[in-house]
Amino acid sequence: MDMLVQKSDSSVVQKWSGTVAKVKLPHQTGGDVTFVGGKRPVDLGDYVLVKAIEVDEPIGVDQKRGQTTTVVSGESVTVTRPAIAMTAQEIWDRDIAETDRTMPRMMEDHIELAHAGVTGNTFSQAAYDAKKVVRGRQP
Repeated sequence: MDMLVQKSDSSVVQKWSGTVAKVKLPHQTGGDVTFVGGKRPVDLGDYVLVKAIEVDEPIGVDQKRGQTTTVVSGESVTVTRPAIAMTAQEIWDRDIAETDRTMPRMMEDHIELAHAGVTGNTFSQAAYDAKKVVRGRQP
C-alpha cells in the first residue's frame, strides 16, 4: 500500500491499495502528475511517498474490526486494523439474526400467539425453541 504523507505534520494525504507509478500532488492542477517509479520512499518536496506496512489482526468469534490507526514515524508508516471485542448487544444482534434465517419473527409471533408455543412440527419446534433461548439472553 502506497501512502502520500505531508512532511510538515505527518498526516496521510492520500493512500492507494497498491504501488502507484504516478501521483497528483495536492498543489498540482489540471492533468499535471509526478511520475515516481517503483522505489520507496520518494521525496516529493512537501510530501513523501512511502510504502506502508499493513497489520491486520485476526478476528475471533466474538470480535469485530476496530478503528484503523495510521502511525507515521519519519518515512515509515504502519496501518493497523485491530480486532476488538463485540459488545453484548452486538453479539445478541448477530445471534438473533442467525435464528431469523430458520424462524422469521412473524412465524415466531404466530406460533406464540396462535399455538401457545407448540408447533406440532419437529423442525419448526426446534427452531422456535432455539430462538426463545437467544431471546432470553437479550442484554
